[in-house]
Amino acid sequence: MRFDTIYPGWYPGRTPHIHFKVFADDRSVITGQLYFPDPITEHVYATMSPYRERKAARDTLNASDSIFVRQGGADTIVTLKEEGGRYRASLVIGIERNR
Repeated sequence: MRFDTIYPGWYPGRTPHIHFKVFADDRSVITGQLYFPDPITEHVYATMSPYRERKAARDTLNASDSIFVRQGGADTIVTLKEEGGRYRASLVIGIERNR
């Protein structure tokens, strides 16, 4: 799957993330979250508008986000590649179906 989006913002108590759903069949839906490397997030928030204008500072890093820690941790951080002032993210997600 491929989609275009803006870099996610944050809200108190959570690290930046994007939710996704995978429809494995007519009755099975898997919901997950994609996360971003903290150093890249810090760079984006410090240098790019509108993030740098936000008055409140980010309060949660990946390691202190309880959902990140419980649901995959480092395995759910996307790989980012900078291309022409943009980032291209990728993450391989494996789904094991019960038979």
